Amino acid sequence: MGECMGRVILVGLLGVIALAGMAQAQDPAPAAPASSGPTTGTATASPRRSRLYVGASVGLGGMHDDMDGPFGFGDGSANGASLASDLVIGGFVRPNLVVAGTMSIDWVQEPDVEFNGTDISDRVSVGVLFTAGAVVDYSLRPHGSGFHFRGGLGFSRLGVTDEMGTQYDQTPDGLSLLGAAGYEWRVSPEWGIGVLLRVVSAFIDGDNVSHKLQAGSLSLSVSHR
Repeated sequence: MGECMGRVILVGLLGVIALAGMAQAQDPAPAAPASSGPTTGTATASPRRSRLYVGASVGLGGMHDDMDGPFGFGDGSANGASLASDLVIGGFVRPNLVVAGTMSIDWVQEPDVEFNGTDISDRVSVGVLFTAGAVVDYSLRPHGSGFHFRGGLGFSRLGVTDEMGTQYDQTPDGLSLLGAAGYEWRVSPEWGIGVLLRVVSAFIDGDNVSHKLQAGSLSLSVSHR
């Protein structure tokens, strides 16, 4: 089920990116305004606004994972700081609204892991959380500096490593909810820089253990439109 859902979301992600590219390719350049004065033989081209949106961010954050054993027997948790990055590629459907595909990675650094009250950090490590999905991004001021908000649905996969080598490593996966809020300063008509607060809430299943996971980060962001 998880593998099938992952393929569906991946196909949707590629479709969003493809539609954004088609939108940019088909976006006609605006017609030059008519002039009532005499022509000088030199035409001035009007600026062409791209309909493609590309955004990226890098920052620091943290992750919390609540784990439940089979049939409710056993529970645990994992907590750790993380390095976070994400990439968003999409297209404008309105001047203040972007539909996009997104990919993000949270590298969890030396998490504290416990199960049934026992510290097992030396035996089990929770590593990289990878997420891919589709989002919409809404800007309050599309033509200037201001706040923007992002939300969507994704598919997440978590790397779980057996440090003792007695069990095979696991990659539980499942659906996730994606959200972000940020402020962006326009440094040119095409470029913006800002700060972004991003949250991933994932509900994923592995072999005999289910995970309810939240990852958050505060990042520096850059965008081009």
